[in-house]
Amino acid sequence: MFPAQAEIFFRTFNAGRLSYNNNWCIFACRYNFKQPQNQDPLAINFGDDLINPPELGILERQIKLVRHGQALVIPMSAETVGHGTHTKAAVWKLHLVKFLKATER
Repeated sequence: MFPAQAEIFFRTFNAGRLSYNNNWCIFACRYNFKQPQNQDPLAINFGDDLINPPELGILERQIKLVRHGQALVIPMSAETVGHGTHTKAAVWKLHLVKFLKATER
């Protein structure tokens, strides 16, 4: 995405005219943020994430739109702290290492 396009997208998003449930947002995210062709992305969420609740199934549904995309939901545990678990690498590091080894070229 070019800088001008990104600015328009984020201005519109921040103005509240887009949401995760808005089809235009999904279209814009999918087609304007093009992923490299040689990438195998991994999306990780956590069972106790209140910002992106896994019960909604958004991650599982949307990862199907990403070429070679994989999704992982780490169950709630004593180590997870909801949405902030993304800053606790000890919780997800082993999953990432396993994923990187599996996708080595």
